[in-house]
Amino acid sequence: MNDIFRWKDLFFVFLRRKPAHAPMYRDTVRASGSFKDFRRPVESGRVSEKVAVEIPDDLLRMPLSKFKDIIVYDATKKNIEFKFYKNCGLHGVGNLQTFKRYSEIAQLFMNPVDSKYAILSTKNCSWIEKRNPVLHPDVSLTLSTFYTCKIKLFSTSGESIEVLWPSAEYSLLCRGVGVTQHKFDELSKNHITHVEHPLTKQSVPVIVVDSIQDGVDAIGLFPCKIPAQAKFFYSRLEYDAILPSRTCNSEEVSIIDQLMVRGNTGQYMGLSQIYLKLENLFPDKETIDSPRFSTVQTVSMLLDPLKTGRFNTKETSRLNNNCSPDVLRGVLFSSNIDNAQLRDEFYKLSLLKYAYDSTKIEDELPSGYKLEGLRPYDHHMIYEFRKLQALPLPQNMKEISFVKQQFDTFIRNITIYRTITKVNLEEHQMRSNSQIVQSMLYNCKFFPIFYPNLYAEIAEELKDAPPLNLPAEQPGDATLEFELATAILHMECEAYKATYESWKISETTNAKRKKKLKTFQIVITTNIPLIHPYMLSLLRRISKCTTRILTPGGLKTMQQTHQLLLHQSVGTDTNVYLYQQKQKAEALQRSRSDVLENAIKLLAK
Repeated sequence: MNDIFRWKDLFFVFLRRKPAHAPMYRDTVRASGSFKDFRRPVESGRVSEKVAVEIPDDLLRMPLSKFKDIIVYDATKKNIEFKFYKNCGLHGVGNLQTFKRYSEIAQLFMNPVDSKYAILSTKNCSWIEKRNPVLHPDVSLTLSTFYTCKIKLFSTSGESIEVLWPSAEYSLLCRGVGVTQHKFDELSKNHITHVEHPLTKQSVPVIVVDSIQDGVDAIGLFPCKIPAQAKFFYSRLEYDAILPSRTCNSEEVSIIDQLMVRGNTGQYMGLSQIYLKLENLFPDKETIDSPRFSTVQTVSMLLDPLKTGRFNTKETSRLNNNCSPDVLRGVLFSSNIDNAQLRDEFYKLSLLKYAYDSTKIEDELPSGYKLEGLRPYDHHMIYEFRKLQALPLPQNMKEISFVKQQFDTFIRNITIYRTITKVNLEEHQMRSNSQIVQSMLYNCKFFPIFYPNLYAEIAEELKDAPPLNLPAEQPGDATLEFELATAILHMECEAYKATYESWKISETTNAKRKKKLKTFQIVITTNIPLIHPYMLSLLRRISKCTTRILTPGGLKTMQQTHQLLLHQSVGTDTNVYLYQQKQKAEALQRSRSDVLENAIKLLAK
């Protein structure tokens, strides 16, 4: 039933109940959209895979249809880090370059994005496509993605040295051992300038390299895998070492395993790398010719609202420059990419922000805190949340679209639930209501998929909060209560629209509008015993408009002095009506008739 609300209506339902001393919504939403770095999980070590993405040109000029596929991939994976490679170099791998507008682009992602991209030379061929076999010399891998273990290598005199090493299958590709100048001097004193290759038993040189991670003595050099290491081999014979060799067989892998040093190798340990080819990413991918991308065609155009508050179209309405990356991410997952959808995503993000801000409690909760005084509508909200959580994580755009619809329903439900609970006057119930909302927002597995920055902000504040077990009871009659509250709030929205949108602001004062609002009444009739006594009081107080509960006989008396504007059925035996005093309604109708007659006369001339 809550689908009857426009997002704008629901936004103002909450805005009308915001404390007068609280910051305006522009400030709170701007805060949630600020470019914070704490959500990047790189530093905390949660990244388990690197995802290498080849792009043909600057990311800002990438067609939005292709960029959307990357964002969809981001939404379906966790604990990964994106690394972009630019396929337009002329002389091998160039210097790493920083993204333009990196802070804005990175916050469109749920997972972290490396701030620099590499320039590749693939001679008009796809770098990822040419990784067959995997030993292609144009591949540029970072140390953190290639090296995964340590092994012991030995000099001809039998002295050992621990060397950072990749997966055992690449061992035949080693052409030398890199060390720092200090380590090289130390080895030279012992007349160690070469070590034995662990498989071929040939001597490979010990070479001074630029730098090595702290805690590592030496690093194997694999120029056919890391092209940047080719510079350490100066002669033609040595430079030919970049030609690829075969991978190791099982017997050779076993030999390397026996030389492996058990223990942590630092940040180079255990990161695998995925090579993402956008053309083959999703079978249901959209093309740049899709109607969705007719107006907003590139990543740069997608970012325009962060500065202007709207997409660069002929429309003049805007969000007062309060758009955030989360809003843009939500737009990408929606059916339309336009300013109307931009406003809707802004409202959704604002509602989540307000729902959380309204739950903040000054004092900390004790360990083992238990919810008290739960009402049926509490159980209804928890039940709806559990239904959402039971959905599987999406794996493609079609599944993301479905889950987003369910998450949108959750936003509507939590807004209505928070509106109901704010009417409560008992402190222990208010505390329990707040804890339910916080627990749902913190634990919702779909929240970071659609709005990662706002989720990170909330999760950062709640990370030390004691865990809360939500009860698994069935909602019982709460569905009727929830739908009644929804219908009442819908009637309130219609009354406000009739009051505040009938005339231009200049044509009437705020006092007159408030007086006009008092002419509206919301009426509930039912043929069944109306739920619990506490709900009678709550239903009367939930709306800013006067709310009455009448029998069918009382409704007939009401109709003598009031005109019916709107009717809505709730269940089979309950109805909700919006009435306005007849004289006011008739006056408004006459005013509209006069306007219409004047317009007809003008057209007749």
